[in-house]
Amino acid sequence: MEIHVSTELALLPETVDLVCAYVNDINPAVLTSDKPYCLPTGEVERMMETVCEGLDRNDPKIQFYFHSYTDVQYPGMGSPTSSVASMLVYTGLRGNMSDLRQSRTFMHENPIGAGNSYRITSAYRGVGIAVCSEYRSLADELETIDMAEGLRLRLAIALTDYHRHVDEVCDLLEPYALRLKPLLEPVMAQIEPRAQQWRDVLSTENGQRTFLARINANTDTVQNLEIGMRIFYPGVSSGFCRVDEGRFYCSAGLELMPVKEKTQELSNKDIAAIQLLSSVDRLRVLKTLSGRTMTCSELAQELQMNRGTLFRDLNNLVQAGLVFMIAQGTSRTYTTCTEKLEQAVEHMLEFVNSGKK
Repeated sequence: MEIHVSTELALLPETVDLVCAYVNDINPAVLTSDKPYCLPTGEVERMMETVCEGLDRNDPKIQFYFHSYTDVQYPGMGSPTSSVASMLVYTGLRGNMSDLRQSRTFMHENPIGAGNSYRITSAYRGVGIAVCSEYRSLADELETIDMAEGLRLRLAIALTDYHRHVDEVCDLLEPYALRLKPLLEPVMAQIEPRAQQWRDVLSTENGQRTFLARINANTDTVQNLEIGMRIFYPGVSSGFCRVDEGRFYCSAGLELMPVKEKTQELSNKDIAAIQLLSSVDRLRVLKTLSGRTMTCSELAQELQMNRGTLFRDLNNLVQAGLVFMIAQGTSRTYTTCTEKLEQAVEHMLEFVNSGKK
């Protein structure tokens, strides 16, 4: 496997996060952390004031693209919120791209922009998609995803006329991105030690295996792994934001270590996974998928479950990392991610036992 950990500036993702925080009057403190290599809160606040000077929060176009909605799938995560602009940026881009023109082209050429038929598999900051030949209406696709209704309606409008809205968002972000770039480039130059930590861990087979399990990636399909280091929201978990024929493009916040440290606190993703395990039906799904792959239809038939309900359960289990989804052409098959299931239970026990004196 070829691995590249980049310290190039992910300009559009960083800009959309800063602008969304400004438009929605989000405390700059949530954009950073007191961990090593992260920006002091005061510096983020000064950046926000400098970059967003003159931006009218109440402009209808700004509100349409940048109004943020708390993500439904991971309640309590606090920091990251979803907006139409962030959905478009995180759906269309790789983990790191500093050139604005290249970024715009890449967004236009992603599977949605290329005019391919696709299925929506998830929606968390960006839209997870699986290219296929099967047609379903956009309304039907979005109905299967748990998200705020306001965001669902606005996202339907944006995806229906994808290319125009990509250009609108890029045009709106460009002046603020050009202001932000010289402010963040010195920061990126100083995070090389953290990037090297990732390279060192991912140079080992065990490190690769642990990380791929962490982002719920099928190790057999990963040929190239590219990780971009992110400044804002430094504690957001690693996850792949773009997958192209064995190439996984991931992002990692500066607060994150390449190997997850034991903690006395449960992460929001652990909490989401544990909550999903409270359902007997979902446990039956995990049991049936353990050691085998099945389509939703095959699983519904074997378990005698409603296909619509089962599809929603599978989406939630995929989001929590408990189930891995494999998309091949028109087919989507699912299998239990045993390692993530073991991790969720292990973290729950660590949390319970951390109270022992």
